[in-house]
Amino acid sequence: MRQTLLLLLAASALAACSGKSTVAKPEPLRQIADPQVRGESRWATKTADSQGLSGLRPLLAAGRVFVGDSKGHIQALDAQGETLWSQKTDFRLSAGPALADGALIFGTLSGQAVAVEASDGSVRWSTELSSEVIAPPVGDRDLVVMRSGDGRIYGLNPADGERRWTLNRSVPALILRGAGNTLLDSNAAYVGMDNGRVIALDRTTGEPLWEEAVSLPTGRSEIERIVDVDADLLLVNDVLFAASYGGDLVALATTNGRTLWRRSLASYTGMDFDGRCLYVTDAEAVLWCLDPSNGAAIWEQNQLKHRGLSAPLAFKGNVLVSDFEGYMHAVSSADGAIIGRRKVVDDAVNRPMQAADGVVYVLGRGGRLRALDWVPVNSAG
Repeated sequence: MRQTLLLLLAASALAACSGKSTVAKPEPLRQIADPQVRGESRWATKTADSQGLSGLRPLLAAGRVFVGDSKGHIQALDAQGETLWSQKTDFRLSAGPALADGALIFGTLSGQAVAVEASDGSVRWSTELSSEVIAPPVGDRDLVVMRSGDGRIYGLNPADGERRWTLNRSVPALILRGAGNTLLDSNAAYVGMDNGRVIALDRTTGEPLWEEAVSLPTGRSEIERIVDVDADLLLVNDVLFAASYGGDLVALATTNGRTLWRRSLASYTGMDFDGRCLYVTDAEAVLWCLDPSNGAAIWEQNQLKHRGLSAPLAFKGNVLVSDFEGYMHAVSSADGAIIGRRKVVDDAVNRPMQAADGVVYVLGRGGRLRALDWVPVNSAG
């Protein structure tokens, strides 16, 4: 039977396999000698507990923030944090939402795809899938793509949830309990899989266009052979960036899957890009700025090592990361120096942060949602 591991348990076991008796101790926070920016809170609100499910993420669309939780609550908030509508459903939500054809798309722990109207939260449709959905769905006006925990990938009609196609891929015996995003462009759906590979699927038929290995399983134990592509994929023009927990980061050509470059770097969070740097947080919580053309390191920031960093977010010329204690750190994009810090939530940030209209949105593991801005320290306010 397939088994899953929480990231913390996996990290502990891997440390033991390496001859270490305990999980590595997080770096203590150092005082910032010359803070250059400060976090200004716009608002904060408590959504219901989502059991730490990383696939449940805030969605920013049309000036609104949409959130769902594992108890079936769905909310729409305006830019000031005021509730526009709130609905209680009977579904145990576990992933989403995505926006497709005016509907919010969720996955559930019971193995369903669910669509609710973005205007008021009323249920449009639900479709039975084969197992729980942990990976965030993706959609547009013409297609919804869902991944279930047993390795199946579904293409659904956003209007009524009808299955258009299904692809089945095997799942390793032991995987991390998490899953990265799926990406859509005009030609294909790009999916990172638990077997360490990335696959591009034809939008219309679901047929594979190409499939490429990010990492190959190595080692004697099942734990050592974990190669999940759980880090969120990143698409920049015609280049797809993918990272594996197995220890590789690759740049792939979207046209044919050809590997443009590869470097040794394990990650399970995600990446961002600001036109100069490809930002990546690795499995040891080191933040990297890499040259997107060849993967060479421009700088690395290791003062937050083992602090369970979130995926990075490029913001206002710098880069933000949040940690397992709910601190958000502002890092200079020029040299990787930490230039600001603020406590934003009370617990770990295990979902990607998002930004729109000069505001950063961060959701804590326990359901605390905060909107904030980062401004120069000498600014008024």
